[in-house]
Amino acid sequence: FNWVLARERVPQQVGSATGLRELVAGRFHALARRADGRVLAWGSNADGQLGLRAFGGSFATPQPVDGLADIV
Repeated sequence: FNWVLARERVPQQVGSATGLRELVAGRFHALARRADGRVLAWGSNADGQLGLRAFGGSFATPQPVDGLADIV
């Protein structure tokens, strides 16, 4: 997890994700819906909040959330 970006108050580029349509943010994590219906997650996964089927760690770049497709 990038603590420097966590304290930023202006939008920052995260990874190379494109085609994003919606973005939601928690205190230390974020989720995005792509135009194709896939969901991406990044940030802290301390309590499994990224939906990556594992607990712990953090991800500085968007990770695909398996099992979520065609989300509208």
